[in-house]
Amino acid sequence: MLRFPVAQHGSETQEGCASGYRYPDAVTDVRTELAAATRRYRKTEADHEEARRGAIAAALAALRAGVGPAEVERLSPFTGAYLRKLAREEGIPPAPPGPKRSV
Repeated sequence: MLRFPVAQHGSETQEGCASGYRYPDAVTDVRTELAAATRRYRKTEADHEEARRGAIAAALAALRAGVGPAEVERLSPFTGAYLRKLAREEGIPPAPPGPKRSV
């Protein structure tokens, strides 16, 4: 028998144990927090993908309407290189060389 017994703690908080005195807030298992965060991530993943497709469609529509690539880049969440790639894939011609008009 141990002379000074030590409270053993599992990964979950138990009612009536000494951890309630040592830790006034509930001690949670990090695995539970990770599982909850993963569920939230997966729930919002579809919404994010839908918003991304919408942003791509709007950026391509702006390029087709004659909005300059620099302006589309500034207003969109995409880089100039990615916008050029999307424009090439959609057959949108590049902006003519030379100075651009500011709007």
